[in-house]
Amino acid sequence: MLITFTLSHIYCEVVKRVGSNSIEILIKTLKFMYFKNEFIESNDQTHDTERLFKELKQKINIGEIQQKAVNFCKNEPSDKFSVFIRENSDALPVFFKRLEGLVDKYSHLYFFKEYILNDFKLDDFENTAFKYPTNSINVDLDYLAILSRIDEKHIREILTDIELLKKINFSLCFIIRLTHRNWE
Repeated sequence: MLITFTLSHIYCEVVKRVGSNSIEILIKTLKFMYFKNEFIESNDQTHDTERLFKELKQKINIGEIQQKAVNFCKNEPSDKFSVFIRENSDALPVFFKRLEGLVDKYSHLYFFKEYILNDFKLDDFENTAFKYPTNSINVDLDYLAILSRIDEKHIREILTDIELLKKINFSLCFIIRLTHRNWE
């Protein structure tokens, strides 16, 4: 028997891989590269990308990385990577801001709400629906109905985010790695 899949069938898995896994791995990689072992804490076991990014943002110094990039280019003017560093180090704050946007987008799944409409059920097994400020409501989504609304436009949006994430990943990690080798 041949099973046929459409793009909407794999949409949730792609969102999970991009939104959860890829962004989390990138943040943890940046933390490790920039801070070596001094910033590896027990909270690195979390999968909360919003919290991980907030901690990274508080500790990382983009201005310092940019200055190290300038110094690298001065000290290594003939290095084949100096051109890339010169062209991209000024964009580091922009890359970091775009990463923050992706973290927010995939942490809260705001874009997914437009597909859900009324195709969900709330289960309040622990009677905490109106317990302020937190509750433990279970949300049961009707994936067949929801995914039937996914079309090529939505897939292209995810592909655009993947390309942006690849560019951010390459640029930030590459510059930190190259300039980091001279840090001590």
